[in-house]
Amino acid sequence: MAYINVIFETQTGRMVSGVLPANFELPDMLKLIRDKLDDENAHEAMRFLCKNKQLMLNDATGFAAQKKLITNNVTIRVAKRMIGGFEMVNIHPSYATGPVKSLPNRRCCPKCFQVGAYGNKCQMHTCLNCNTIFCFICLREPAVCTSDIQHCMPVRIQDYSIFPKSTDSC
Repeated sequence: MAYINVIFETQTGRMVSGVLPANFELPDMLKLIRDKLDDENAHEAMRFLCKNKQLMLNDATGFAAQKKLITNNVTIRVAKRMIGGFEMVNIHPSYATGPVKSLPNRRCCPKCFQVGAYGNKCQMHTCLNCNTIFCFICLREPAVCTSDIQHCMPVRIQDYSIFPKSTDSC
């Protein structure tokens, strides 16, 4: 009878090896997990990732389709599930009010005219093209613009007049 060697790697780097029969089914996998990870409910409290895909240990049909991922000497990563959801503690979002709501989502760098997006970042932006740091609201350099948003009002409007004029006639 042929066997498949399986290695479980936990978040802490602990590696545990086990053996499955070549024609294994979901109950065989669950028994191996319980035995090797010393936890009766490990398949419910943890996520098992094989070749960057989460194994469906609660669905026999889904697991049967994923069996081909589990080959000899495969490493299955074991990660604990997050308890209590994904909400971050002690984070108080603050939203801009008043005239700042009219801030456009895209602006041109005042130096190289490369278009960049706001993307809910901070007030000071760095151009990815020329590495110029500028205020996304008033388009001035940090030395000129203070970090106090009231000094940036009103929002500077960008139009085609910011681009260099071409003297060539077509």
